[in-house]
Amino acid sequence: MILIDELKKIKFNSILEIGCSNNGNIKIIDNLFPDAIVKGIDKSPMTQDQYGLAQKIPYTRKSFDVIYSGATLIYINEKEGIRKAIKEIRRVGKKYAFFQELNTKNWLVRLWFRIFKGYIMWDYQELLKGLDYKMEKKTDKKSLVWRTFGYFITIKL
Repeated sequence: MILIDELKKIKFNSILEIGCSNNGNIKIIDNLFPDAIVKGIDKSPMTQDQYGLAQKIPYTRKSFDVIYSGATLIYINEKEGIRKAIKEIRRVGKKYAFFQELNTKNWLVRLWFRIFKGYIMWDYQELLKGLDYKMEKKTDKKSLVWRTFGYFITIKL
């Protein structure tokens, strides 16, 4: 798992996953890093952790060393919402933010996926201008879409 590989490279005491769903990643992280505080938020009422949105994270400033979002931002359908989410992630995070998201500069591809698949691809290079970040074309997801458009993004907070 790419996230686990990245976490092994850094020192951290706490991590928040945005879009934790059924807490699958949280359980893995909690088992591999038992000394870390591991929390999650999700907009689903089925979440086993705390209800919350990426655009309004229910934690105080600099609460977590690491923030992680895996394929969550593709469901935010407006650019201002993505900008709010990134601003919130920077507010709550201390050291790093990791994203596993779909990315393309091609507006026609973005439009096709929005209409026919119901999720949004963003041009993260544009959205992250001015931040200390790196994008790597890698994913641990199996589908052709993710192998073609999947990126792992690291933001130094």
